Amino acid sequence: MLVPTDVLPSALGLTWDLSRKQCLACLNSAVVQSGSLYIVVRLTIRDETDDLVLRFNSASEDAGLERLRVYLYRSRDFGEPHEGDEEERSTLDAAYQDHYDRLVKEYTALLGLPTYTGTWEWDEEDYPDSEAAGQLTYWTTPEGRLQLLYTQQDPELPYEITLECYRPASSA
Repeated sequence: MLVPTDVLPSALGLTWDLSRKQCLACLNSAVVQSGSLYIVVRLTIRDETDDLVLRFNSASEDAGLERLRVYLYRSRDFGEPHEGDEEERSTLDAAYQDHYDRLVKEYTALLGLPTYTGTWEWDEEDYPDSEAAGQLTYWTTPEGRLQLLYTQQDPELPYEITLECYRPASSA
């Protein structure tokens, strides 16, 4: 099982100031997908093979690393309506909520009390501006903001639980 500290840059041999090319050299992994602000590589962490998403702070080749993300759980997408979708969504929502709650407890045992845990609300002042997940828990560390998110942003999109690390504001 992945733990939050597995997505800290230091655990992966990275630092926040590395460029795309430097990150790829350090990870020594093949690119699965890329765009102007991100690269996805397939890595083995704790005997699990996962896609690691590296997001950069601009499209420049010299841009520094901004965020690391691993999908812990991800359902299929629901692009085309099928019979039984509503029942499947209900089942998935319950299962993913259970996974999320379990992970929050396990990660809290490892990291201590979170800096924040809650749901997205328009007037929630502690909820990070950069996020729109249904549920979010994060811990602030010197190396970055470790966060666990549970989201299903649109009925056509998959249910997801992600583990992420954001560059600390002090190093931006």
